[in-house]
Amino acid sequence: MKTKILIFLTFLSLQNVAQIRTDDTWKSTETFSPEWFLTNFNDSNWANSKIFIDSCYSCAGFQSISSPIWNNTNSETAFFRKHFFVKDKNIYTKIVLSCRLNVQTKIYLNGELIFNKSRSAAKLFDSLEVASKILEGKNVISVEVIEDLDCKRICVELNFCKIKLNISQDTSFCEGTDLFLQPNEQYIDYQWSTGESSSKILVKEEGEYWVKVTDKYRCKDAAKIKVTYFPAPKFDSLKTGDKSVEIFATGNLPLQYTLIDNYRKNYTQSEPLFENIPFGRYFLIINDINGCTKKDSFILTIPEVNLKIPNAFTPDDDGINDTWEIGGIKEFPKAEIQIFDQNGKQLANYKGNEKGWNGRFKTYKMPSGTYWYVIDLKGGRKILTGHLTIIR
Repeated sequence: MKTKILIFLTFLSLQNVAQIRTDDTWKSTETFSPEWFLTNFNDSNWANSKIFIDSCYSCAGFQSISSPIWNNTNSETAFFRKHFFVKDKNIYTKIVLSCRLNVQTKIYLNGELIFNKSRSAAKLFDSLEVASKILEGKNVISVEVIEDLDCKRICVELNFCKIKLNISQDTSFCEGTDLFLQPNEQYIDYQWSTGESSSKILVKEEGEYWVKVTDKYRCKDAAKIKVTYFPAPKFDSLKTGDKSVEIFATGNLPLQYTLIDNYRKNYTQSEPLFENIPFGRYFLIINDINGCTKKDSFILTIPEVNLKIPNAFTPDDDGINDTWEIGGIKEFPKAEIQIFDQNGKQLANYKGNEKGWNGRFKTYKMPSGTYWYVIDLKGGRKILTGHLTIIR
C-alpha cells in the first residue's frame, strides 16, 4: 500500500520572456514575497497526505491528480510548489521520489535540492529514497523547470510506500522433494538471485537466495532466505519372523518407523522391530529428525513350516522314544497340540513350548493303537492333522 503525491506539469515555450526575479525562499515557505516576479508560479496544498488520483495516460503509466495543475504559457522557467502533511512517517516502509521527464528539472524537498537533471540526462527513475528528509507535520515539495523547447511534460511522484515483503523464514528441503520459494503477496516485478523473474522459483540446491520485488505503485523491497538440503533416510533391508519384522535403515537419528496394512491400520514406533503384527502387505514410512521421509513396501508372509512329526513312538519307560516329540515345534511356543483316540475323545492338550505327549490319559497308559493329532500353530497358519501309533 502507499499514499502518493504527484505533480503533473505541461508547459509551452514562448518568445520575449520577461526577466525572472526570485530568491530561495519560494522553495520552502508557504507564501512568497510580493516583490517576486513569478509569472509562472503555482502553489497548492494537500491535507493529511490524502490525495485523490485518477489515471493520466500522458504520463505513460504514472498516476496523476484529476487534471493538469499548471500550464506554462508565459515563460521558459516554471515554478511549482505543493504543501503536504504527514502525521506519522514511521508507518511507511519507504518514501520514494519518482519522475518521468525530458526537460531540465530541479526538485527541492523542504528547501533541499534532491534532484537536478539536464534534459539529456533526465530519465525515469524510482529509487530516490527521501524518508530521512520528510518531516512529521508540514512538508513542501518544489519543482523548477527550465527548458527552451516546445511543449514538454513532467510527471513527479512522491510515493509513501507500505510495502513489506513477506517470504518464508530460513527453510530446508529433503532429498526427493520439491521446494518452491514465493513471496506471500503478489507483485508486478520479481528479480531473483537465480536470474529468474517469475513469481516463484524451484530450488534444487542449498544456499542463500534473495528476491527483489516491485508492487503496482513501483514501491520496492527485498528479502533473503537461507535454504538447507537434507538427505532422506536409507532403507537397507528387513528381517521377517513369525508375525514380526525388523527394519534396517540409516539416516539422521532418531528415526521413526510406520507400518500401514491393507486395512489402513497404522503401527508407529521408534524401535525398528515390530512384533505381533498380522501377515500381509505393508506400506513402510521412515521419518528422520529433519522430517525427511523414505517410503517402501513389503509383504510379511507366513514362514514355511518345517516340522518333523513322528508317526509312532514306544512309551514303555525304557528311556528311548518314550514321548511323542514334534521336531521344530519349539519355534512356535504358542502352538496348541491336541491328541484324540479313535472315538474323538481328547487325551492330551499342551503348548508348543511344553514337553511332548507321554502316551497317557491323565495317569492311565493308553494301549497300543492308532491315535489322531491336531496341531494349531496360530497366527493364521493352516491347522495340521494326522495320525500316530503307540507301540508297546
